[in-house]
Amino acid sequence: MAVFGVDFGNLASKISVARRGGIDIIVNEVSKRETTSLVSFGDKSRNLGEKALDLAVRNWANTIGNLKRLVGVKYGSEAYKHEAKFLRNQMRAAIDGTVEFKVRYKYDEHWFRPEQLIAALFSQLRIYAEREAAEEAKMAPGTIKVNDCVVSCPAYYTCHQRKLLQQALTISGLNPLTLMNETTSAALDWGIFKTSTLPEKEEDAQVVAIVDVGHSATTCTLVSFMKGQLKVIGHVFDTQLGVRDFDHVLFEHFSAEIKKKYGMDLSEDKKNSIRLMSAIDKLKKVLSANAVSPLNCEMGEVDVSFPDIKREFAEDLWAPLISRMDALMQKFKTLPGADKLYAAEIIGGGSRIPCIKSSASTALGMQLQTTLNASESIAKGCGIMGAMLSPKFKVRDFTVIDANMYTLNLGYHSDKSTNPISDKNFPEINKKMVVLKPGDACPKTLNLTFDRSQDFELFVFYEENPELGSEASDLLVGKWKVSKIPQLAEPSSVRVRLRINPSMLISVEGAFVTEEWEEEEEVEVKKEEKKSGEASPPAPGSPTGTNMETDKETPAKEEPAKEIRKVKKKKTHECAVECLQQPGHSDSRVRDMTDLELSMIASDKNVLETAEMKNAVEEYILSMRSKLAQGTEHGAYMADADRETFTSQCNSIEDWLYGDGDDAAKDDYAQKMADLKKLGEPPMMRYEAFMAVAPAVKAFKAKATELATQAANSGGKLDHIPAAELQSVVAKANELAAWVDGEFAKNNSAPKTAPPPLSASVVAAKQQELTTFALPILNTPKPKEEPKPEEPKTEEAPKEGEAPASPKPEGEAAPEKPAENKMDLD
Repeated sequence: MAVFGVDFGNLASKISVARRGGIDIIVNEVSKRETTSLVSFGDKSRNLGEKALDLAVRNWANTIGNLKRLVGVKYGSEAYKHEAKFLRNQMRAAIDGTVEFKVRYKYDEHWFRPEQLIAALFSQLRIYAEREAAEEAKMAPGTIKVNDCVVSCPAYYTCHQRKLLQQALTISGLNPLTLMNETTSAALDWGIFKTSTLPEKEEDAQVVAIVDVGHSATTCTLVSFMKGQLKVIGHVFDTQLGVRDFDHVLFEHFSAEIKKKYGMDLSEDKKNSIRLMSAIDKLKKVLSANAVSPLNCEMGEVDVSFPDIKREFAEDLWAPLISRMDALMQKFKTLPGADKLYAAEIIGGGSRIPCIKSSASTALGMQLQTTLNASESIAKGCGIMGAMLSPKFKVRDFTVIDANMYTLNLGYHSDKSTNPISDKNFPEINKKMVVLKPGDACPKTLNLTFDRSQDFELFVFYEENPELGSEASDLLVGKWKVSKIPQLAEPSSVRVRLRINPSMLISVEGAFVTEEWEEEEEVEVKKEEKKSGEASPPAPGSPTGTNMETDKETPAKEEPAKEIRKVKKKKTHECAVECLQQPGHSDSRVRDMTDLELSMIASDKNVLETAEMKNAVEEYILSMRSKLAQGTEHGAYMADADRETFTSQCNSIEDWLYGDGDDAAKDDYAQKMADLKKLGEPPMMRYEAFMAVAPAVKAFKAKATELATQAANSGGKLDHIPAAELQSVVAKANELAAWVDGEFAKNNSAPKTAPPPLSASVVAAKQQELTTFALPILNTPKPKEEPKPEEPKTEEAPKEGEAPASPKPEGEAAPEKPAENKMDLD
């Protein structure tokens, strides 16, 4: 496994890997195919994923979720106000205005940003990937490190949010090969396995709608497929239309009902609020497949119960959200090509809610398909992209072209501007141009030309948008300064290369000036070639028109003609490009966060190992104290005085474990274990030594009998071996067998509180001694039979009138008979 893919979900995350010709989903420590996206802080360590889910109610103040939606969100913004409905943690504005959380960790107050919490979650996901890689390679856990990954993100993420997510992965020690839009990833999973059925020509491309109703938002993407290519036409989304919004509507209704019926106010009761949300999630799932379902929830001493909740009742409460769904689908239909749909797929947790499916199906005018796995298609798409980017996998050629979401502007100051503009957010610029529109293909490289001879600055920023905000800090993507522009004799233009990479991150890759001039050079002039088909004129006096020259010197080769011409020359001068402002944290801040994360990982590991050592000491006491008690099978191998000391030591350490040693260091537990084993291990070793002798003796006797029988009764197969040698094998086997029997008899009468007189290793050595002695004799090969001498051949005397045959030289072969030249004639 060289790379893995991750569907980073707001509720849960999934991990995928490419292997065995397909994509598999990795399970976590509790064998679940998805890991809850929660991080919980405790007094000793952090609990991540499924462990945090167990503490969501008991430790609600220090357990944080909704991480994906909080990346880059400004404290007090409209997005923050919407998210605050689903959070019960204490928050504040960080230095840059974004959200950070207050938690109690190691008995102290700490503040963490969402990127740090995401890094903690991905540290746990990485452990699952590395464990799977080790199992696949049949190696010990932790021996294989996996760093490369492809991670999904929402299509509505801005450059700032994408950069923060990328930095979070870096903090966790991962190397993100690329970020991939969620619906684009699902589209890749849909299309790459249908390559053989996709059309060849672009005009015949199949247009498919991917509707993702996720936990926190709904995204609709229009994609065209042709052979070997996926091209996204456009995205539309609603960040306030997710499954949790449907749950929240039910939560508000039943909170009011509980207050009326049971007198409980859940607005300040965080624990019971979480319990009610969990019960509502179950109710929603049951109503997706049934018309009626009860709502039951235990809230301390009160058992809340609403026996008959009908699906129609819930759908009436959801009517405003269904209206938002209808509006989103109408917006989706305005995308170019939406009227030529070949198919429509629905994925996400909301794909199981009937009224959502009905709304989308009615708007699109076709039945929504569910051929994709609603929960795992995004993770599988990321796994496929990871295999495509990794050199260790061979994947069929398939190009992925995504689409831009927001209008992107380039601003700068120009002294020659004839129509200057004014921007309240960026007063430094007086000219701007659109470099990327919604729906434009990405990745992309733009070569921009500027008539400049002095340093200048470039601003890349979003157009004002209600979804993005209106302040400069919300809109600015990056600011660069181009300097060290060469001063040339002739004025030249500066060419700037602007790059939008597959992760939708923008950078200025370089700037350069091309110098052009003419220079006189001596060049060779080639003679004009004769026209094709034109022959040389015949020489006078020659009847054939061909001159035949003989015995004449070859004329000297003519040197090519040369002349002076003006030649155009080019030279490229690199300019300096300095990034003055970019999305995300500074490099020094990322390094500090990385160091903090590594220290917390080490602390978590130490706490885990300490708990394991403590449990090992407790288990050893409970197990060995009973095993070595008087009258037990193992107790006979321990002296009474040692048993009394050992029992007293066990009781003392057990009291310490439940008292002062409850929160001791790992080294303290290790020392207690060593002290226990000083008395507890010798009797166990003696027990094992005594028990191992009988099987060793049995194996020795079987081998001795086998060799002796083979030497004594060979059935004529060993007649070539002298009888004395065969008899020596029998004697040796009997001698060693008698010695082993004698020593084994001593074992039965020896005290069990001391090592046995005869050990299994000694018996094995005697067996090896016998085998080494006997096998060379028994395996003696039979002597080879000498070949019989051939009788000399007598040469026949020549007949009368014939000459005697001349002897052939040694090594000379007889002449071959010439092959007959046969011809088949009709």
